[in-house]
Amino acid sequence: MSQYLDHKFMQPQVEQYGSHMVMTNVVKPAKLKHIHLDTKYRDETSSSSPLIDVSFTFPDKITDVRSARIVSAELPFSFYNLTEQECANSTNNVFVFTVNNAYNHPVTNKIVISPGYINYQTILTAANQVFNSLSIAESAITSVNVGSKVSLNYDTTNKQFYFTAVPGYTIAINFAVDAASQNNAMNFKSTIGWSMGFRVPSFTFTGTAPIPNRYAEQTAFFPYPKYFYIAIEDNSRTPNMSVITPTVNGCSMPRNIIAKIVCDTSVGFGNTIVCTESNGRLISDRRFYGKTDLQRIRVQLIDDIGNIVDLNGGELSLTLILEHE
Repeated sequence: MSQYLDHKFMQPQVEQYGSHMVMTNVVKPAKLKHIHLDTKYRDETSSSSPLIDVSFTFPDKITDVRSARIVSAELPFSFYNLTEQECANSTNNVFVFTVNNAYNHPVTNKIVISPGYINYQTILTAANQVFNSLSIAESAITSVNVGSKVSLNYDTTNKQFYFTAVPGYTIAINFAVDAASQNNAMNFKSTIGWSMGFRVPSFTFTGTAPIPNRYAEQTAFFPYPKYFYIAIEDNSRTPNMSVITPTVNGCSMPRNIIAKIVCDTSVGFGNTIVCTESNGRLISDRRFYGKTDLQRIRVQLIDDIGNIVDLNGGELSLTLILEHE
């Protein structure tokens, strides 16, 4: 009996208790089920929301699921690298400035970059248009165009933004603000200033000869975000805690993240980013403890601070492999 081996079972362990034989470690071999999901075929057929927060119902219940992982995903490059954020009332397309001179009649306004897939020229145009639309007093009877005194520029060789102010003029910049221009320093790393290469949330710069420039501390980085997470809510009794994603304060990340996908923007806007484990753009794993049955799941595509991703009409597709008895 102790040598019993059947290909349907793992190697058993047999113990004798008096006249009784007890066999343990008998486990059914695992089965694999491939599930192909496309958010175009979500349960919410009447929804026109571009956000990837959708539900799917399987034709049959899948019982005793042990693990799940995503092995491939097709992500349309239709998302913007500059959007109005929802997390903690933050935003990454606004910064505030104040221009002043010796006459001390400061001009304060904000730069708002329209959401979209932007580059350095988009930011330069938006900022300098605002500067050129304003006037500042130089005496009790004269005023000049702000854009003739301060400007935003870009060094194409070193890929660095920099502000210029003529001698006698001061510009104060605050990147750590929300859409209402209120201070929001905790989310500075998700702002346009961080993408532009500035590593301090605010600063004041006075133009002096012969170097009237204030450069960003780092090079600009526009392929933002670098990655997304896929979260799957399966209504199991044990939430997935195998993936830890530290983020900024005030932003709630799901506890059921199953995969991380890398946004390879080199494919070009409007094309599809193919993500697999073999090409290094996909990492995925999800373990279940106890008996877990699946029939309806919720899939979310989220960015690095917990916002649901807007694909602007694009649809995410993925292949999920379930290991079950």
